[in-house]
Amino acid sequence: MLVRFWGVRGSTPTPQRENLRYGGNTSCVEVRAGNQLFIFDCGTGFRVLGNALRKEFGRRPLQARVFLSHYHWDHIQGIPFFVPLYDARNSFVFHSFRSVDTGLRQALEDQMLELTGEEVIIETTSPAGFAVAEEGGYAVALNTEISVDLRREGLARDLVRIVQDARKAAGLQISDHIALYLALPAETQLELQTHLDYVGSAKLAEKREPNFSV
Repeated sequence: MLVRFWGVRGSTPTPQRENLRYGGNTSCVEVRAGNQLFIFDCGTGFRVLGNALRKEFGRRPLQARVFLSHYHWDHIQGIPFFVPLYDARNSFVFHSFRSVDTGLRQALEDQMLELTGEEVIIETTSPAGFAVAEEGGYAVALNTEISVDLRREGLARDLVRIVQDARKAAGLQISDHIALYLALPAETQLELQTHLDYVGSAKLAEKREPNFSV
């Protein structure tokens, strides 16, 4: 027989430094007897047990008997978070006592509260560095942070536009080749250095002489 305690606290979980030895989860005990699995109480330790069982059983079906000593919150609060419950291949039989106030089924169903649309308010906010647009049930987030490469590409495109305007003002044809000389600050020189070939090819510049004295 194997007995493992997944939660030993009462009332509320207590994830505090002084509780590290025995953990801060509320009541849940696992008992293995041969190939049978028994679980006693379903506090927050029940969630941790569920994660361990998923890792152990993988895709194999899981069967267990679950015993609830009573319906206080600290003995049932882990039920909605016990992931194996949501796998149709698994089978769980719940046992408890008879109560004049509530039954086992009602106690478990009360943990799965359903909210109507009128009871939920959903607001969309844009995270820092993103612009978000929403329509027709779809949301699109655009990263608005400008990287170094993106800034350099933007400068190169601006330069291409300026050269294009100059070509038009000079009455040049699209097929006319030009020699391009640049007089730019040193900082701009560094930004554009990797994109000079793009600038030249876009504007049919056969010669590109950066002269960075202004």
